[in-house]
Amino acid sequence: VRHGDFHSERPPRFWIHGHRDLNMSWLRQCPAVVAALAGSRRERLSELFFYDHLLTHPQRTRNASRALLFFLPVLEFASTRAGHGEDPGHATGRLGAASALSKSGWYRRRGGHDHLLVSNAGLDVGVPRATRLGPLHGLLKNAVVGRDRAYSRFYRTSSVGRCTLEVPYVSNPHARAARRAPDAPRRWLLHFSGSTVTCCEPGRSIRAAVAQLAEQRLARLER
Repeated sequence: VRHGDFHSERPPRFWIHGHRDLNMSWLRQCPAVVAALAGSRRERLSELFFYDHLLTHPQRTRNASRALLFFLPVLEFASTRAGHGEDPGHATGRLGAASALSKSGWYRRRGGHDHLLVSNAGLDVGVPRATRLGPLHGLLKNAVVGRDRAYSRFYRTSSVGRCTLEVPYVSNPHARAARRAPDAPRRWLLHFSGSTVTCCEPGRSIRAAVAQLAEQRLARLER
């Protein structure tokens, strides 16, 4: 990207890939994805909500020649959920996406340096991202990747892209439904910001504090 292409206070113009093998927004209709959106897995589907936000963003352009960034809505975690138990079809989808991307003139122009992929599904889903992406992994080595934790040392085995940015979790529907304690004047049951990784701070202290609150609550109920 040439010096001066980016305005210091305004996001660059971006274009969203529309090829069916690269734009997998249709996956939201799959039963497994619908179920994930209604459950705890919803918090790992930022890729869907990020895509929805970009659709109406003022910096979006429908003229790819005017774009400085290219968003790739392959929705890799939604695809993983939709392909659960149907590995052959899931693998075929990955091959189709890799083939379409490798043939894209906009991708080939800069080797993916100006491409952006977003997914906040981490190792806790059981499969490293590099594995989930399949043949797309090698094509995205130069891309920018949005994930749940930028540059986490835990993700060396699933690293994708040349640089990362942090993408927040989506609100858990169960937590939102129970956000007000029926017998307490406070508005929220619990709220905090930051990492919840138990190995380090602030996650360790947060988990300890939550455990202490739970123990105190249990002790009061047992009296």
